[in-house]
Amino acid sequence: HICLFLNRGLGGFSTFGKPCYEWAKETVDEIRKYSDRPILIRSHRHAGDTAELKKDKENLHDILKKHMNIKLTALGETDIHDDLKNAWACVVYTSTSGAVAMLNGIPMISTHEACFSHKWSAGKISDIEKPLLKDRENYITHYANAHWNLEEVKQGILWKKYAAS
Repeated sequence: HICLFLNRGLGGFSTFGKPCYEWAKETVDEIRKYSDRPILIRSHRHAGDTAELKKDKENLHDILKKHMNIKLTALGETDIHDDLKNAWACVVYTSTSGAVAMLNGIPMISTHEACFSHKWSAGKISDIEKPLLKDRENYITHYANAHWNLEEVKQGILWKKYAAS
């Protein structure tokens, strides 16, 4: 299956004004041009059910009406490692949750250049059936240097964060 990990919704600096379900609809439409693999959409836990988010969720209804083999899950409902089990690839907009996929050896495709992991993207959506795997060691070094200090790495905090349960 292909995992689609959504951003928070409309909030946060990393959305660049793109509602998460609107992005999901556009991305699922694009994936379906190249792959018929099942898709698991993992929603983020949203800050609140705003009028804007309710309106954006209409895009989710459109996805489910238009496409087959779509499963939904949500942050807090399932473990990210369970969602990634046997995944072919993971697609994100700017979400850092793509890091978990990459650290587990699953190709990650980022659709926005502002994504922290974009430099290590496995290509574009059109490459979904032949993702280009990037150097994870280089990525891990970059990621760790941006998020944890040396003492936290020595204590194992980094590794505990991404260890499969």
